[in-house]
Amino acid sequence: MKIIPCIIGLGYVGLPITLNLANSFVTYGFDKNRKRIENLKNKIDVNREFEPKKFDNIKNADNANEYIVNLINKSNNIIYINELIRTGQINNPKIKSDKRFKILYFINVDFLIRKMSRVRFHGMEAVGKLVDLTWWGPGFEEYDETQSVRKNIDLLENIPDLIVAYKPLEMKGIKDVDIPVCLRYNETYDWDWTTKEIDGSGAEFVIFHHKNDKYIPMSRYQDHYGDKIKFVHIPHCAEKEVFKDYGMKKKYDIMIGGSIKSQTLLGQHYPLRNKLEGILQKMFDMGYKVYHHPHPGYIHDDAYTDKYLIDFAKAINEAKICLTCSGAPKSRFGKYIEIPMCGTAIAADIPNQDEDEFKEFVIELTVDMSDSEIIAKLREYLDNSDKLNEVIKRGLEWSKGYTQEYYAKRFVEETKLFIKENK
Repeated sequence: MKIIPCIIGLGYVGLPITLNLANSFVTYGFDKNRKRIENLKNKIDVNREFEPKKFDNIKNADNANEYIVNLINKSNNIIYINELIRTGQINNPKIKSDKRFKILYFINVDFLIRKMSRVRFHGMEAVGKLVDLTWWGPGFEEYDETQSVRKNIDLLENIPDLIVAYKPLEMKGIKDVDIPVCLRYNETYDWDWTTKEIDGSGAEFVIFHHKNDKYIPMSRYQDHYGDKIKFVHIPHCAEKEVFKDYGMKKKYDIMIGGSIKSQTLLGQHYPLRNKLEGILQKMFDMGYKVYHHPHPGYIHDDAYTDKYLIDFAKAINEAKICLTCSGAPKSRFGKYIEIPMCGTAIAADIPNQDEDEFKEFVIELTVDMSDSEIIAKLREYLDNSDKLNEVIKRGLEWSKGYTQEYYAKRFVEETKLFIKENK
């Protein structure tokens, strides 16, 4: 085993230890003071304990600090993954399972830990309760990123029936595996990128969470690929242990959350939500209690805790009405389930699918309505508690049908059918 000592802190104690170890080992030193690192690399000890010649065995390591940070992050990743294995949330890839249907969820551990949006992971966690689901990929212990996907899979005890991949083009040689690859998509308005990923991964089975997006619906991809690839629609669902009625007092009349001024290939991605931000200010001026929940950002070291989603869910709980929209693609976003699941009324436009269902409980707004029309519509519910409570009740009941358990059931049914059809 190769020994690489690492000394944290290069002060009166750490520096002499580092210099002595450097006589025998490749040694890394870490200090949060970047100026001190620069001085030491130039053989300057501002404490005047060591002459420049003492640094002769020290090699220039411009990225030493970054290396140690990455090492610590990797260590934390392994600790987190081992805890998930210990608690049974994910399978140990080295332990043979007795479950008959085996799926490998192929993902970079950095995304699993740090990506704030957790809906794709919640769904797969629910799938893992129904089948033998193994989580593995770059960043997991014993995964060799210098080797191909095929060679890494050969190390597993459980050879999967299906690979579900996230960011597949970042995984070496995934197209060359002899196991069917499944991709899952939310928005697919970027035709060039989506087809590049499907083609580059060799995917044979693709799940769309949005069916009738305005610009490029699932049917266009079906027509393009024909019989070569099976496309299936499974709608967005929400995690009921996060998005739920927390029994909190309604502090606000209206709130808005989520990204506002986002620009994509479609231009302004949330035109109605941008308009509603201005409505919020006008209603505040009218004496209503309003709240704009700030977007937390997309990447966090503690995203795996669901902290940011729980904060959002509790903010929704505190509002009588939560504003959102389906965006330029007219998508059935997760917020259309998450908001009613929290026991709060949703005010938004109607997405391009399940229209009749949404009209039963969504306070319908459109980008073509004037500010005064939108305000009048919201006041119609805020000033009539019976009418407000009725749409809250309907939305809460409807959302019970779209938990991650439902997603997992549909996912397993469709994947088993796909495998059966392709034997």
